[in-house]
Amino acid sequence: MKAIVMNSAGGCETLEYVERPDPVAGPGQAFVEVAVAGVNFLDTGVRQGTLGTDVPNPKILGVEGMGRVLAVGEGVEGVAPGQRVAWVSAPGSYAERIAIPAMSW
Repeated sequence: MKAIVMNSAGGCETLEYVERPDPVAGPGQAFVEVAVAGVNFLDTGVRQGTLGTDVPNPKILGVEGMGRVLAVGEGVEGVAPGQRVAWVSAPGSYAERIAIPAMSW
């Protein structure tokens, strides 16, 4: 899958469009095809190095979005493949696909 990652703190030049392996939905997670990723001040803070410093680089930016569930991990209830979902506070939304906690929406 394609994703936008940052390799170091700085301006827009730190962003790179790369190929990454698809994530896998673990227990309590949903595997989602991202249709739309939110872009907001939090993403700018992460890119500038003032927020999200607990996650090592390179990291996929974005914490909110919307898309369609492709699969669910063990123990997930209330959401099923094919459903459309929207989420907040799930890092990694600047990608074609994401595995996120099923309680993020």
